[in-house]
Amino acid sequence: MPNDPTPAPAVDPTPAPVPAVDPAPAPTPAPAVDPTPAPAPAEGDVSTLPEWAQTLINEAKAKADPPQPTPPAPEPPAAEGDLSKLPKWARDQLGQAQEQARTAAVHAAVLRTAPTAGANAAALLDSQSAMTALAAIDTNDATAVAAAITAAVQAQPHLAAPVGPARGGADFGNATPPERKPGSLHDAIAARLNT
Repeated sequence: MPNDPTPAPAVDPTPAPVPAVDPAPAPTPAPAVDPTPAPAPAEGDVSTLPEWAQTLINEAKAKADPPQPTPPAPEPPAAEGDLSKLPKWARDQLGQAQEQARTAAVHAAVLRTAPTAGANAAALLDSQSAMTALAAIDTNDATAVAAAITAAVQAQPHLAAPVGPARGGADFGNATPPERKPGSLHDAIAARLNT
């Protein structure tokens, strides 16, 4: 190939005719693709698996995990002072203390009101029927206590306050003075001689 006897083809200096081009718009550039790759599915995410695999996995999960019962609704917080939450022994002691306080209040009301209602306070406190009647009323209401004491005195007259004498002591207005006895023999002789 060192010497090739064929001459090189001559180049035509006229430009070749350009075929008619359809005046179409320039091609639109391809939409820009976000350079960040799609997030990798999370571990345990079956949404990228085929449908039959997803069904198989979901059925296996359903068999392995029985439906959890719904937990009961939490109880509303107990109101302050809710005695039903206390143990039985505490409720018993509280009941006894309240009963003692009520009895003391009735006794104080009787002692405070009995003299003005015309009743013997000691006799009222010893009377079971009077104390039962007084326990049923409000001890802070003085008129109700007085009415209950008056009713008890009317039902049982021995509960009334004793009525004392109109005057006490001896009458010194019209009495003659008693004869005075001498304190000694000398006083007796002197008194006899002077009369």
